[in-house]
Amino acid sequence: MRLLRLLGLGSARLSTTALTTMAIVTLLRLFGSTRGAATTIVVLWVPAVLVPTALAAFTSAGYPPETIAALACYLILVPFVVFPVVVVLAYRLAPRRVSHSIAELCTVWVLWNSHVIGFGSLLLLFLVPAYLTRQEHLEVLYDYGVFMLFVVAPLIIVSGGFKFVATRKRWGWSWPQRALTGAYCLLVTLCMWMGQAYVRPHAVPTTMVACAIFYAYACTYLPPHPNASPPEVSGAREWPWFREAGRPIWNLAIDYLKLRLVVDGADDAAAPPAFVAGRATVAGFHPHGIIPYASGLLAMTAEWRAAFGDVRPHMMTDFMTHLLPLMRDLIHWLGGREVSKESIRRALRRREVVMLVPGGQAEIFTTRSWGTRVYLYRAHKGFVRLALQHRARLVPLLSMGEWQLMDNVSWPRTQALSRRLLGFPFPFAPYGAYFLPIPRRPRHGLTILIGRPIDYECAQLAEGDSPSDEEVDRAHKLYFDEVRRLFEKHKASCGYPDHQLVFLDSKEQVAQVGLHPGGEAAEGKRD
Repeated sequence: MRLLRLLGLGSARLSTTALTTMAIVTLLRLFGSTRGAATTIVVLWVPAVLVPTALAAFTSAGYPPETIAALACYLILVPFVVFPVVVVLAYRLAPRRVSHSIAELCTVWVLWNSHVIGFGSLLLLFLVPAYLTRQEHLEVLYDYGVFMLFVVAPLIIVSGGFKFVATRKRWGWSWPQRALTGAYCLLVTLCMWMGQAYVRPHAVPTTMVACAIFYAYACTYLPPHPNASPPEVSGAREWPWFREAGRPIWNLAIDYLKLRLVVDGADDAAAPPAFVAGRATVAGFHPHGIIPYASGLLAMTAEWRAAFGDVRPHMMTDFMTHLLPLMRDLIHWLGGREVSKESIRRALRRREVVMLVPGGQAEIFTTRSWGTRVYLYRAHKGFVRLALQHRARLVPLLSMGEWQLMDNVSWPRTQALSRRLLGFPFPFAPYGAYFLPIPRRPRHGLTILIGRPIDYECAQLAEGDSPSDEEVDRAHKLYFDEVRRLFEKHKASCGYPDHQLVFLDSKEQVAQVGLHPGGEAAEGKRD
C-alpha cells in the first residue's frame, strides 16, 4: 500500500488502471495484434510510474516536492513553449528588434517540435485555474499528468494503433473504426473522472473543462460527414494564405539550414521542366534521414518559385504525424497529406504533385551524421506502380547533407521490433544541435538536387490499370539510375567529394547496417 500511495494510486485509481489496461489488451486482440499488447502497456504506463518515483526520490533527498513541481511546470512552459513562440511572433511583428540567429533557432524549434508546444500548452488549462484557486504546483502537475495519460494518450496511441492494424489487415478506416476509438476514449475518460472524484473531488471541474476543450479540438480529426474522406486525405484543411502569410517565418528556417535548390539541366533550354501545373507528378525525396526536414521547406524557397511558379507539391507524411496536436495542424494548413494509397491516388487523379520519401522509416536505422556512406533503401516500388497507373511522371529529389542534420538513439533490435508491432521505431529520441531535437546547421549547407523527369508510359495500359511487374521494375531502375547520376555529378560541388551512395535492397541489409554502423558486411549495392 505504501508503494501505491507513492504512485498516487488509491483503490479507485487502481481499478481505473486495471480497467484501462484490460480494455487495451482486449481491443488489441480484437484487432489481431496480441504481440503489441505488452509494448503498448509499457508505453502507456511507464511514465506514470517514473514521474512520481522521481519526485519521491527528490523528496527523500531533501528537496521539497512543491519546489520540484514548480520547477517542472515552468521548465515545460517557458523554454519549450512560451519563449520560442514569443520570439517568432516578435520577429514577425518587429524583425529589427529580435536577433536573427535567435529567431532562426526558435523558428526551427516551433516548426519541427510543434507537437511539444501542443502538449506543453495543455498545461495552461490546469495552471491558470490553479492561480485562481491557489492550488499548489504539485497538484497542477499531478492533474496534468493524469489528463495526459487518460485523455490525450489514448486518443493518439489507440487511434494510431488501430489505424496501423487496420492498414496492415486491409480493413479500411472509416466511421465504424472511428466510433470504436471514440467510445473507448470516452470510457477511459469516464473512468478517470470516477477515480478523480474519489481521490481529488475539488479538481474534477478543471479536468472536465480541459477534457471538453481537448475533445472539441479532437473533432477536427473527423471528416465533415461519416462517409467523407478525413482531412489528411482530402486536404480540406489546406490554407493557401497561411503559406504566403508565413513566408518570413519559412525564410528563417531556410536561412538556418542554408538551404539552396539546384535544378539539374536548368541550363538546357530544350529540357522539360520537372514540375508543371496540371501534370500529375510523383516526386521522391531522398534520403529520409532521421526526419526529412528539408522536404517541407523545398517549395518555400525563392529558387522553387522562380523555376516552377505556383506549383505546390503535397508532402505525404506518416500517419502518426496526423495525430499529434498542432503538428497535424501545421501539416494540413501547408497542404500536407497522409502517405496512403487513397490520398496519393486522389491527388494524382486531380493532376497534382505529390512528394513522398520512398526510403521510409527503414532509412532511420541507417542514417548517421558521421562517415562517408549515404544509405538509400530502394526496395519499395509502390510509388512507381502508382505513378504508372496514373500516367504520372517521376522526379527524384536528392538532399545533399540531409543525413548530417540529426541522429537518433541507437537501440536497433528494440526499434526494429517496435516498428513491426507499432508502425514506428521506439525509442525515437532524435537529437541534433545542443543535443536537442533541433537540426544542426550543415557544414556545407543543404543542397536539394532536382533530377530530370522520367516520363515512363507502359504500352497499352489504360489509366488506373495495374502495370506488370516487369514494367514497374524498368521504371524503378530508371528512377534510381537518375538518383545515382545526380549524386555522382553534384557530390563534389555540394561539399561531399569522398562520399559514396549505397543502395540497400532488403530489410536484412538495413538491419545489418543498423547493428554494425561502422562495418562493411552489409553495404548493399553501389552499382
